[in-house]
Amino acid sequence: MVSCLLGGLVSTSTAIELKSQTIEFTSSPPSPGVVGGPAYSVTASGGGSGNAVTFGIDPSTSSVCTISGSTVSFIGSGTCKVNANQAGSTEYEPAPQKQQSITVVGKAQTIEFTSTPPSPGVVGGTAYNVTASGGGSGNAVTFGIDPSTSSVCTISGSTVSFIGSGTCKVNANQAGNTEYEPAPQKQQSVTVVGKAQAIAFTSSAPTPATVGGPTYQVTATGGGSPNPVIFSIDPSTTSVCTISVSTVTFTGAGTCKIDANQGGTNEYESAPQAQQSVTVVGKPQAIEFTSTSPTAAVVGGPTYKVAATGGGSPNPVTFNIDPSTSSVCTISGSTVSFIGAGTCTIDANQAGNSEYEPAPQATQSFTVAAAPTVITVVPGPGPPPPPPPPGPKPSLGNSNFTAGASSFEPKTGRVIFIETITNPGTFSWLLTFPNGKFALSGRRCGAGLVRLGGKCRPAKIIFAMGSATVPAGVVIFKLRPSPAGLKALRNALRLGKGLRVTATFTFQSSLGGSPVSHTQKITDKLKKK
Repeated sequence: MVSCLLGGLVSTSTAIELKSQTIEFTSSPPSPGVVGGPAYSVTASGGGSGNAVTFGIDPSTSSVCTISGSTVSFIGSGTCKVNANQAGSTEYEPAPQKQQSITVVGKAQTIEFTSTPPSPGVVGGTAYNVTASGGGSGNAVTFGIDPSTSSVCTISGSTVSFIGSGTCKVNANQAGNTEYEPAPQKQQSVTVVGKAQAIAFTSSAPTPATVGGPTYQVTATGGGSPNPVIFSIDPSTTSVCTISVSTVTFTGAGTCKIDANQGGTNEYESAPQAQQSVTVVGKPQAIEFTSTSPTAAVVGGPTYKVAATGGGSPNPVTFNIDPSTSSVCTISGSTVSFIGAGTCTIDANQAGNSEYEPAPQATQSFTVAAAPTVITVVPGPGPPPPPPPPGPKPSLGNSNFTAGASSFEPKTGRVIFIETITNPGTFSWLLTFPNGKFALSGRRCGAGLVRLGGKCRPAKIIFAMGSATVPAGVVIFKLRPSPAGLKALRNALRLGKGLRVTATFTFQSSLGGSPVSHTQKITDKLKKK
């Protein structure tokens, strides 16, 4: 209450309490605002005074934003503060100032690399000049090596040098200003390899190597790194060869592969693996026939047991008939049988193993004659030989024949002769032996007779006589004696004396010509065994 003296009168008044009012922003600011970007129209509601809410930029952020009426413009990065006020009236107090903060960022800018890095870079090789474009701030793009790859590359300005193998990472940056944000860092990766190095074998492998034979000393040169060339046997050929440092030993037949490797360093790449192949053969082995081939093999005759020795492998020597002579002979195991005339060839083989090579095939060949013609003559003299054919007589060569062996069978009394002829024809034979001792005392007898016991008797007794037509080839005559011959033969054998038989064979070829005769004496061969 206020009292006052006015004109001598005392006047009393009562104080009036004003209402309060508040401001509420009704617009949402951008989040964030962007320098030079769209303006922001701010709005707010006030209290009951009816006065308009007015806006202003807080002086502390005048470098970040400006306002015209209710339109806020962003001019720099930072925090823009918009103040809102409402005046009072006779009824309302002025509203407390309200403030709205807006984060304002600069314009975005990006970096783009404009240079292409080497693919790959090489340690100590050509340097790389890196370039890139940036955003609108006008600030330069700067380059640096990412610290994680400082052992791989270095940079001076924009020139990148490669000092080690690995991945080189080049970082590019561009600073911002009041209008532009700093550009996000951009990174470019470059694969860097060491200097190349190569391996070259300097030793010549044996051609071929032999299982269990001389070892092989392998040598090779490598690249520029200080690492040595290391040798090993390729896992696929460990059954063929082994190695101790650089000495190769051959343990089996096949292909030996020697791998050569050289490690790398920070400066050099590992050398590509080099490989040397060596052909390894088994120890040689040879086959030797130990059986002598038959010299008188005949079709259907005695078989032949072939035998041979081989080399050092445990495999046996196996035999087979050469296919080209399969019509002449056959084999079962090692027993050869003769089925046709011609040449029989036996092939001998011996397989190898991991230590020995297969033996070279050995062959044994011999002639097989056709089966002989066998003529068995019944006892007694045969008919006289036929007369030679009429007409001209060609060369005597058509009737030639070869007299072969003869033998005697004491049990049957047969005499066996073997003759060989070139052409077919007719054989005739006459076998005789002397009668007694040819005692010629007293009165003489006529021709072809001898006096025995006071009588003239035949000087010779016919042992066998006959003829037969035969084919070309070997002919076996099995001749039985005449009854008189058989009787004389038995007496001679009983007395233990030899019977002196003279055999005359005459052959007439079917081609004509004169007959040819051969005489064979077999006195000693008819003795009793």
